[in-house]
Amino acid sequence: MSSRAAVEELVEDNFIRLRWLPGTGSRMVVSFTSLQSMKDGQPRDEFLGAASQGGKNNVLFVSDKKWSWYSKPDTMNRIVDYVKQISELEEITETYSIGNSMGGYGAMALAHFVPIKRVAAFVPQISLDSSIIDEPRWMKPRARHGTYPVASVADIIEGNGAEFFVSLGRNQRYDMAQADLLPDAKNLNLYRLAGCAHDAAEKLKDAGLLNKVVAAKLAGDRGQLDALYDEFQRPSRETER
Repeated sequence: MSSRAAVEELVEDNFIRLRWLPGTGSRMVVSFTSLQSMKDGQPRDEFLGAASQGGKNNVLFVSDKKWSWYSKPDTMNRIVDYVKQISELEEITETYSIGNSMGGYGAMALAHFVPIKRVAAFVPQISLDSSIIDEPRWMKPRARHGTYPVASVADIIEGNGAEFFVSLGRNQRYDMAQADLLPDAKNLNLYRLAGCAHDAAEKLKDAGLLNKVVAAKLAGDRGQLDALYDEFQRPSRETER
């Protein structure tokens, strides 16, 4: 089955939307959509080709329709329940997560609730809790937020069974402040990318490197990821880990 297989609607209500792209293997990638992925009031399926890897992976697309960073009552609990149910029904042997911005936070937070092998997060918010960080962005949706499922995803990394790959744009000072919350943990691979801001995933896509970067993250191939980011940043060569 190729990545051109039809995406199936599983769940949609006022709070969440879940869509399913079947693959040929037993791996599942949970792709959390970002606020920026909204089009005509509907969330789009982000990282479709990159997560599917030519139809090998099953992909579950998760959207928070309230832009609440999964803070509305039972939003994350429902997502977790569906992930567990689908994993059992589809006989999934390995689960990965991926997301951009709000989706990056969701991809990291999911590892607190279900076993995740690897997390691929692009420009994630590590926290939006005002007691932890002064984050001035997205003020309109944040005014309607409830209790975040994880106050800071920095707190769930050490000791977690997942391997985290987090990439942020060096030119966005608020993202750099978010990065400063992260621990120095063996299972965390942090990349501060020169030449981009909150648009890191978009610029990687424009450079024709996004699918390769995602593949390297899902495979846990640090050497390949270093090489890809080195290519992306030439001539600056300023990748940090």
